[in-house]
Amino acid sequence: MVLRQRCCPSGACDDSALARVVAVLMDYLRQEQALVRAASTIQQHINRLLGRPAPRQPLTAFDLHLFYQLLDVKFRQPYLIEELAEVLGLHIVVTQDTMEIAERTTI
Repeated sequence: MVLRQRCCPSGACDDSALARVVAVLMDYLRQEQALVRAASTIQQHINRLLGRPAPRQPLTAFDLHLFYQLLDVKFRQPYLIEELAEVLGLHIVVTQDTMEIAERTTI
């Protein structure tokens, strides 16, 4: 498990604390996925009304986050997915149907 490796590098780990972190993270990702699912449904309806083809790539939670980055800096909150990427080296992609969690690879 990637989180165990990142949070407990020495191998000694409080399993109950780690389980709570995982539970909170998964709850957050499920909520984010519900938002992506709702936005995808709206996007599909709009595209149908306008006669546009379906997007080539599925909408992701990060796509929605990009919109919020346009807001005034004083109103912006940190984005958990970016923080996890930076601090723990995780690459997380949330679509309406999937959640992918992997180690971030450097390019």
